[in-house]
Amino acid sequence: MNPELLEARILPVSKDILKEGDIERLLVTSAIDERTLGPLLDELQSETCIHSWQGYLSRFTDEKGKDRVDALLRADQEARPTTTFVYFALSPQGAVIPVAAATVAERIHSNFPYEGFPVIARAYISRRFRGLGIYPFLVRHRIDYCVEEWGRRLRAVHLGSADPKVWRTVSRGPQFSVPFLYIGDESLQVGDIAHDVRDFLSLSEPYRRALLDAAERKMEKTQTGTPVHQLAEGVHKYVSRGHRFLPYGELAARRQAAGAEGADWVKRCQPVRELLAFCEAVPLKV
Repeated sequence: MNPELLEARILPVSKDILKEGDIERLLVTSAIDERTLGPLLDELQSETCIHSWQGYLSRFTDEKGKDRVDALLRADQEARPTTTFVYFALSPQGAVIPVAAATVAERIHSNFPYEGFPVIARAYISRRFRGLGIYPFLVRHRIDYCVEEWGRRLRAVHLGSADPKVWRTVSRGPQFSVPFLYIGDESLQVGDIAHDVRDFLSLSEPYRRALLDAAERKMEKTQTGTPVHQLAEGVHKYVSRGHRFLPYGELAARRQAAGAEGADWVKRCQPVRELLAFCEAVPLKV
């Protein structure tokens, strides 16, 4: 199989990864082929890990090869517009080896009303290539894709995972151009089982600044201790430091306590309105 036919691009990774994986190059493509994604789905189907694609695969037990790949991609698109990437390696002998798959969805839900909150999701790495440090490069590639694709429209990139290894990876800010902010937890249903998922947002700098400026202006214009002032203060703390500094449940409670006046501020302040709408759409636990 000719990599050029897959419209592949070289994925920059460290030389240590190439050496330890015994590969010449790592490439990525969004031109999906059953010969690259298919073997990864075979592995995933036998895994005990928590992966949202497993729910789809359990529905497509009669599908094989290209039909199964097409059915899975179609199911993803029906749920929300999604771009799927396959990462594959070239061996020193020229063989093409599937390494990983991952996606970027345009919205948290197909009916979410605001643009600029893409979701990086569904990452899966083949057993052979785990432990080499590839995952941060998959995250960085998809963040770069979001920056290129949305440009000035980008608000924040969302990532949710039930895997503590992922939590540790995305919490190491220097690895990414914009650090991830831990925003709270959700309950993800995979088949018949609900899993606790930790959610993160990588806020674009213009959007982060707009949120903080809006909260600071509101705090200046309202009396300290009033419900609306506490709401604005809560938004500032949440955006600055995340869920650990001010739990999302506390922010939601402050919004409710602010009543009509707080609702009016949120309605008129688009950055804050978008953020709170996104948190509700996940939905984050309160």
